[in-house]
Amino acid sequence: MPTSPAVSTRRPRTVALTVAAALVALLVSGTGTPAADAVAPHPATLAMRLPSTGTDSQIKQADDDLAAANRAVTRAAEALAAAKAAMPAAQAARAKADAAFAAAGSAAAVAAAAEARASVAVRQAQRTIAAAQQRITTPSNQVAALVRAVYIQGPYVELAAVLSATSP
Repeated sequence: MPTSPAVSTRRPRTVALTVAAALVALLVSGTGTPAADAVAPHPATLAMRLPSTGTDSQIKQADDDLAAANRAVTRAAEALAAAKAAMPAAQAARAKADAAFAAAGSAAAVAAAAEARASVAVRQAQRTIAAAQQRITTPSNQVAALVRAVYIQGPYVELAAVLSATSP
């Protein structure tokens, strides 16, 4: 079916006019003039006319969340700055504590060596005491045996020993 030249020339012209009107509306819509609102309403005016779909509340919640996150970041930055300011004093205190720990370790080693020497001395003293007690016990046992023998034999044993002696 043949197309008439009038139809083919009209359609591109109508499309061109529609596109031109849309471009003009876009250009004018940012100016806020009444003519622009008549062609394409200002976004604030459009929001007043359209019913809320919950998107506004989501945007408000996102804005509140962003503000809370910004406050948290600000607090964290302040805490970081305070920690950085306190760091030299903390490092000095740690160095002092490390030195005290090393000194205490040295003192503990010296004390452990002294304790070992004292333990050896105590064991040696215990052996010496045991030997002395043994030296005391042996004569004591001999004296006890002599006393027992004297008691068993009676008072005249000495006289019998003298009389039975062959040498003066």
